[in-house]
Amino acid sequence: MTIPLSPLLVLTLAPLLIALVLLGYALGAARRGRWGGALSRLLTVVVLLLVAGLFGAISLATHGFRVFTEEAVAATVEIRNLEPQLFNALFTFPDGRQSGFQIMGDQLYVDAQIVKWHPVATAIGLRTAYQLERVGGRYLLLDHEQTRPRTVYALAQATPLNLSDLVSRFTPLTALIDAEYGSATFVPVEDGARFAIMVSHTGLLARRLE
Repeated sequence: MTIPLSPLLVLTLAPLLIALVLLGYALGAARRGRWGGALSRLLTVVVLLLVAGLFGAISLATHGFRVFTEEAVAATVEIRNLEPQLFNALFTFPDGRQSGFQIMGDQLYVDAQIVKWHPVATAIGLRTAYQLERVGGRYLLLDHEQTRPRTVYALAQATPLNLSDLVSRFTPLTALIDAEYGSATFVPVEDGARFAIMVSHTGLLARRLE
């Protein structure tokens, strides 16, 4: 079985492997008493490890994000009404996973996080990516929205690092990100209705399926 290598994985592993090779040369130079050569190689090893750590952190923070170019189906949703202002939404994701949610409200609400990389980052293989974040219900009337029960569920996979937190801690990363933004869509629910949740460079939209 072939394991596909993402650009971020390559950018993490390549400097790490080079660092290991240079570390071997540095130790060899030190044993021969060539301290100048050993020190220069060790400094290069440190820089390469920092680069590998940076791209490794980005890879962890964007785990679960999906790459897209034009317009992509983020999920399909099938609605089943249970009672007034209560319905079940069955999500089917591109990888075949399914998740069902009981939601209160008159409308289905879905939001997502979208990351657009700077041209420098796209030149090394990174592409615009998205991650569905939450699903919930939305009431038509404002007073219902303010007083009636709310339901919201996470759609995003748990990750060791959060991209927004990572960028806020390491401001040089902002040079790699052209835009990071949220987008949402909501649609009225009808029993048996099916929708495709689409993502494009302009954001999310829900398209009714026949």
